[in-house]
Amino acid sequence: MDRLTGHDEHESNIADEDKFHLARRYYNLLQSRIDNFKNTLPSDKCVGVRVSGFGDNSLFKLEEIHYADPSLIALSCKSIDGLPVEIIQEVSHINLALVVLDAASHEAR
Repeated sequence: MDRLTGHDEHESNIADEDKFHLARRYYNLLQSRIDNFKNTLPSDKCVGVRVSGFGDNSLFKLEEIHYADPSLIALSCKSIDGLPVEIIQEVSHINLALVVLDAASHEAR
């Protein structure tokens, strides 16, 4: 997927309307966007996230994402200092930017 799903396509892909807002759907959309973004990067780069509302310390190296139905998304990350960070957000509040980071400076410490 190289673009966001349009509203009409999005609606037609919903098999069960009561599951429309489950976190697993958002997880699948986010994972697809992350994978597409990662595939555009050279091998010496990695995916980072900048989370709105976290102030100046909002840049993290993305390790993986998880979900917990009905409505939580968790981002497992590393801080710039290499410390573990777990960002947990409700699906209606997800507001992040995928950014390019230098992979060598974000290897395991």
